[in-house]
Amino acid sequence: MSLPKQVRIIEVSPRDGLQSEPRHLTTDQKVELINELSDCGFSQIEIGSFVSAEHIPQLADTEAVFEQINLSHTVDYSALICNQIGLDRAITCGIGHIALFTSASESFCQKNIQTSINGSLKTFKQIIQKAHDEQFIIRVYLSCAFDCPFEGTIKAQNVVPLVKYFYNLKCDEIVLADTTGRATPLAVQQLIELCRNSVPVEYIGVHFHDTYGMASANIFSALESGVQQIDSSIAGLGGCPFAPGASGNIATEDLLYMLHSMNIATGINLQKTVSIGNKVSAWLHRKNQSRISALMLH
Repeated sequence: MSLPKQVRIIEVSPRDGLQSEPRHLTTDQKVELINELSDCGFSQIEIGSFVSAEHIPQLADTEAVFEQINLSHTVDYSALICNQIGLDRAITCGIGHIALFTSASESFCQKNIQTSINGSLKTFKQIIQKAHDEQFIIRVYLSCAFDCPFEGTIKAQNVVPLVKYFYNLKCDEIVLADTTGRATPLAVQQLIELCRNSVPVEYIGVHFHDTYGMASANIFSALESGVQQIDSSIAGLGGCPFAPGASGNIATEDLLYMLHSMNIATGINLQKTVSIGNKVSAWLHRKNQSRISALMLH
């Protein structure tokens, strides 16, 4: 298949990027981060999560962040939820776009959200119905779509029924997440091709961690299969508290360099994104994991 002429990048650094960081950003720093990302040209930014502060203290101030950012009519702001309480918080906050998450791995589902896959589906069906009533845009993450830190390789036939389930519930996007970063291009191609037999590819997004340096190759494989919605995180921030050893997401700076070099439009300013990644890395006292950012310093 030919490559798309344009893709939509979903910037997840304010949520997935910060949730595992030992150093917590202040509310003011998060607001500055999101405002600067908005100015770069991102059309969708995941700003935080409405989950228990006990489990993810780094994101306990999501309501305050949303209240203080400079809302842009060109940006779709979203937040992660995992239960009815999270949905109620999103309704009160007025954010309008939620992301849910379950897993293709039974073990990971139990450790992450303390329920079975079937239990999560029943819970999310009720939440999704109410979210539709409230006119939310609904995104669903399928964690461990390729590999699980506890079960190993996940069979594609375990993933496809979940994609169909959420499509039939009229979710706006179903994201295949490589939580451990162990996916390979062939596995990505095979899974997306199977999903395409049941669900229009326009509903499929991808989310790749770069643990084994395969994220760029996996994204290229997804692009060849028709996917046009890609998650990334500035400076390669990220990781999962429930997936030992998993590194951050693909660095947005590296993704932009790759896409722009292939004449695939994103609407995002690479140079500004590099500057933001360096600033946030300094705030967190960590190294910027983006390869292109390091090269652009010389």
